[in-house]
Amino acid sequence: MADSNGNTQQEAVSEEASSVYLELGRMLFKSGATAQRVVDSIAKAASIIGDPNPPHVLVEYDAIIIETGTGAKTRLNMEQMRGFTAVDVATLSAASRLLKSSESGALSAESFGKKLEAIKRCAVHYSIPTLLFAAVIASIGFDLLNGADLSSLCALIPAAAAVFLIRTTLIRNSFNLHAATLVAVAAGGVLAAFCSRLSGTLTPQVAFIAPMLFLVPGPAMINGGVDILRNHNSIGIARVVFTFVMVAMITLGLALAMAILPPAQTLAQAAAPLAD
Repeated sequence: MADSNGNTQQEAVSEEASSVYLELGRMLFKSGATAQRVVDSIAKAASIIGDPNPPHVLVEYDAIIIETGTGAKTRLNMEQMRGFTAVDVATLSAASRLLKSSESGALSAESFGKKLEAIKRCAVHYSIPTLLFAAVIASIGFDLLNGADLSSLCALIPAAAAVFLIRTTLIRNSFNLHAATLVAVAAGGVLAAFCSRLSGTLTPQVAFIAPMLFLVPGPAMINGGVDILRNHNSIGIARVVFTFVMVAMITLGLALAMAILPPAQTLAQAAAPLAD
């Protein structure tokens, strides 16, 4: 009877630990962590809660699989990841501080889970206007760094805003991410070409391309390269391919926009045939 109660209590603790591992993995994955960081963090969490049987963790592009227990009694938990990840530096930093500040065996699974919940409650969720402002500011930065004149901003700002709002609206209405990107870039490119003609900018090509550059998934490319170097090839290759597909959609969208309404020529380009 005592053995039965002991086994039941141990299974309850194991189940709670499995939930904690999965929640930590989900939090890190959604915040843009590499696969190795997720694996190492869950191993550290097992040490903190004093789990005698460290979990086995498999991180894939769209799922996290965690096996806990030993021998005949094992538990397999899986979390399917929908959508695409973002970079949440605040959450990653808070999780790192928790893991670094806790000694082995210092916390129970329940206490560790409560600390994870506290991190989740403190997470910042940005509004659409804030994200729109950030996208426009990033586009302005790309524009000016590439030598554009100030009048190009009259074309760039409405184009960047249109790209962001169209893409966000389509994704929220269950459109495919790549199709939404293609449509948004094509529409934004036409708007940028039209506005550059009205503004009289001397750098219309820069104003045509810069509003789309914030769509390039740089973190996915970097994480993919790191994952491949750390021998997490499946997720690493998937992230790199995702980046190339997104860049291809942006390129195709710009090509469609150019076919509809090409960006205006600069004065030097317009004068070239006359010089010949």
